[in-house]
Amino acid sequence: MVTYLKKATPPIEEKDTKTRSIVKEILSDIRSRGESAVCELAEKFDNWKRDFILGKEEIDSLIATVTQTAKDDIRFAYDQVYGFAVKQRESMQEFETELTPGVTLGQRLVPCQCAGCYVPGGAICACSLRSNECRYCQGGRCAVYRGLHPSQG
Repeated sequence: MVTYLKKATPPIEEKDTKTRSIVKEILSDIRSRGESAVCELAEKFDNWKRDFILGKEEIDSLIATVTQTAKDDIRFAYDQVYGFAVKQRESMQEFETELTPGVTLGQRLVPCQCAGCYVPGGAICACSLRSNECRYCQGGRCAVYRGLHPSQG
């Protein structure tokens, strides 16, 4: 069983009832109609009229357009980011130390219920996206924002 030493303060409730109502409608529509609702929303908001799932032929065709140099660069970046993440994770240890008699300090690793992640878009190299995953959020909520940062909009 997880014991929480502290929890984040819940966010203040949003006062914008119109926005809340619109979002509630959209989510309800997606729950009831599934992928067809998502396709309509993609066309409405992003002018995206294609299928979301690519077939093997289309994937292979697109991969064939990527130069070997780009593939090597992506593999190199992946290996660097992954290798660092492994070492970083290995370094995370709980500890306690008594710096002076009666003064005990330490570090606890406490699971959280929510993780957030900003995945940059625009001119940022696609390789950098690999370092921004919330892939180990187990059982909690994980929010990922993709696209240009609002300050660049």
